[in-house]
Amino acid sequence: MINSKGSSLNFPVFRLAEIYLIAAEALLKQNNPDQAKARTYLETVRKRAFTVNGELNANYDLPATVTIEDVLTERLHELPLELKVWDDIRRNRLYPQLQADNSLKWVDIATAETYNKRDNKSFKDNLHMLLWPIPQSAMERNPNLTQNPGY
Repeated sequence: MINSKGSSLNFPVFRLAEIYLIAAEALLKQNNPDQAKARTYLETVRKRAFTVNGELNANYDLPATVTIEDVLTERLHELPLELKVWDDIRRNRLYPQLQADNSLKWVDIATAETYNKRDNKSFKDNLHMLLWPIPQSAMERNPNLTQNPGY
């Protein structure tokens, strides 16, 4: 495998579609959101995904006003096996909840239904799982730091 030119040693860390989606999310989170530019970035990714043989699929649609939820849903569709969704959940405090009509809705993580069907756990009682503990050595160097709740 090491000597083979056909090996899988290269692993993509970022793809262009992800950069567009990161930019769209950042633009929507600004104090003065740039809705038009965020929509353009999201549209770039969606149009590529919905174009077959040079023609845009009839099922293509994009709302006039895009939201963080639209960007997160597109990230879920575009990067399903690249292990990005947990970081999206932690960063935005939104959880993808399947609705009765099989649509996806992003809900506040504290109100999300159970995430572990086996033992019926929910995030409401485990919000500390969304944060990393601050190392003791860092808190000793900087007395202004306090430990994240739950650690």
